Amino acid sequence: KVTVRVTKAIPPTQIVLNFVGKEKTQVTYYSNGTKCKEYGQRTIASASLILREVGSSDLLPGVYSFEFRFRLSGLLPSSMNGVNGHDNGSLWKIQYKLGVTATNRKGVARKQGERYVVIAARGLPDTRIPARIPPNSVDIEGLFNKKQGVLSFGAYVKDAHVGRGSSIEIYLATRNHSTATIHRVECKLTEEIKWKSSNYSNTDKRVISILNDVELPGILRGKQSKSEVEEWKRSGVDLRGIYRDLELGANKFTLPIPWRCRDSFQGSLITITHQLKITIFTKVLVKNPSVYIPVKIGFPPVNSATNQQSEQTEMEPEIYHRPSTAAEPDIEVYAEPVNVEVAGSIPPPFAPASRLGMYPQYSMPRLPDTDAPPPMATAIIVEDESTIQAPLATATAEAFVLGGLPIYTDVQSSLLPSAPPAPPSTPTITALLEEMRYSISDYQIILQKMEDQQWMQLLSQMSPDDFGNILAHVNMDSDQPRVAETLAQCIGPRFTCAHCRAAAQNGSDWNISAIVQTLLPYCVDIVDNHQVLRSALSEWDQTVCAQDFDNLLVLQQRKKEK
Repeated sequence: KVTVRVTKAIPPTQIVLNFVGKEKTQVTYYSNGTKCKEYGQRTIASASLILREVGSSDLLPGVYSFEFRFRLSGLLPSSMNGVNGHDNGSLWKIQYKLGVTATNRKGVARKQGERYVVIAARGLPDTRIPARIPPNSVDIEGLFNKKQGVLSFGAYVKDAHVGRGSSIEIYLATRNHSTATIHRVECKLTEEIKWKSSNYSNTDKRVISILNDVELPGILRGKQSKSEVEEWKRSGVDLRGIYRDLELGANKFTLPIPWRCRDSFQGSLITITHQLKITIFTKVLVKNPSVYIPVKIGFPPVNSATNQQSEQTEMEPEIYHRPSTAAEPDIEVYAEPVNVEVAGSIPPPFAPASRLGMYPQYSMPRLPDTDAPPPMATAIIVEDESTIQAPLATATAEAFVLGGLPIYTDVQSSLLPSAPPAPPSTPTITALLEEMRYSISDYQIILQKMEDQQWMQLLSQMSPDDFGNILAHVNMDSDQPRVAETLAQCIGPRFTCAHCRAAAQNGSDWNISAIVQTLLPYCVDIVDNHQVLRSALSEWDQTVCAQDFDNLLVLQQRKKEK
């Protein structure tokens, strides 16, 4: 709630509570030996809530209490910030602020108080996104560039959505067709943060979890004989064998995901990515082969079917005071404990008590090397028996304006929220792609468009090229399969192998097989044109999707026979 203390009678005044979330960057650079800075900011979300209308009577001296409740959008990213470890002048922030504004009948507004609040993002989508990485084959060379054969290996994770504080299961398969011995396997999870201004950018990267020597009994560590290497040269890489081993899961290990991870995020100014790097070390003097698996980290998925109850989180209060131009302030604003209503709760063992204390430390630039959640913050409540209590004011999630245009300056400033471009009056694919450039969730934009009859008509008639173009503009790679499926359902009986082919050509390399496996059941011409679709896939993706093609063709054949 917001407590307002009026020290003397003032004319009729409207009191408004504003909520603003932004991504903000500061990049340091040198020009002719002079240290300079550039700033960038972009509104993520904004909303306003009227606590008191202007009315016709003066605002008399006294203490007024305005309780409010914001139903936050489930799309908001977590509060986070960081700095460049090598340059104290470069930093980035994702932050949210509540501010109170008093406006008189003439329309003159004056800020009265503000405070920052910490937001935790909703849990990851409760959908499995597999990541099957094509095998990496490396020529093994010893001293004097003497060739010793080829080492091939692939990796697979069943779900690229990873909850913080949990573990990720990783599967590995190798084919060692060389005379070199596999010495050890290393797996590490890296976090890379990139932030930019108009002309400059900065990067910070760190390792947040590592296994130096993975124990995998199924990995052949012994070297091959020269005759076995020669025999392999005639047969080539055994992709089917590697895929079969991955599916059987013989060589499985787990990597813990620490609490100190930040959320994966794709914004206009800030990008936070996480990637697994798996390296096989041999006992020869060569560059060791590696594969990379992108993952999306956040709070654990919320089971939408069983856990829809919202929860309330109390933030520790802070008091801000902005005096007026008069010698004695007319209004004093106290920002008391704020009830932040989270869209969806998190199941055990991630209980509210554990989450509460984590957020302030989670948003710090450098986090402690412990995985134990910090202690819960203590809330302080300001009570006054003479307080005049106003009715509860509520803002729904629909009251939020999401997204905005990036704004760049060469001086630090407090700019007003920048709204996203106005929705076009006539639906077009070009207009949709422009909206996706400034959105915070492209998947949510697609869902919103499908609620409009005009947009539904446009999307249901889209060409394969438009289908692929939309998929290429999706800001989070892990969202591509569900965006593709949503659009395929919209196209319905017009969805063909050509649409699926366009999706495969525009999807990210690591999840093309997942996209194709998702879309195959929607292809109405799969019997006649499956070869057209297969020809657009790599040999590895064809291997992964072979069973799906065969099962679907058999099913269609049975339908014809009936």
